[in-house]
Amino acid sequence: MWALPIIVPNLMLADVARAISRTGNDAVRVEAFATTLGRLPKVTVVPLDEALGYEARALAAPYGLPETDAVCAAVARQAGRTLISLDLEYLTRLGRSQWSALLRRCSPS
Repeated sequence: MWALPIIVPNLMLADVARAISRTGNDAVRVEAFATTLGRLPKVTVVPLDEALGYEARALAAPYGLPETDAVCAAVARQAGRTLISLDLEYLTRLGRSQWSALLRRCSPS
């Protein structure tokens, strides 16, 4: 069995923790899950540095992307990878822009 490498900004781990905490799980378990996710063998966690912040801002300002979405798209662009998401908002906001080549939307099935 093979696995594709996954590149995520460190901000995404906080976003995952926030989403899981809404299910009613206790904070210790939620934090442990998010930490473990960032340590998986095929996962690379990218720090949000100044260059990445500027690139995210270049996405957020003209296209109205939420901050985490803008940072994820900027990570994909910096890494030269495709952004794969279940979120239709990426396609809606970036689909007809210079950024559209980054995107691939997947369905849950």
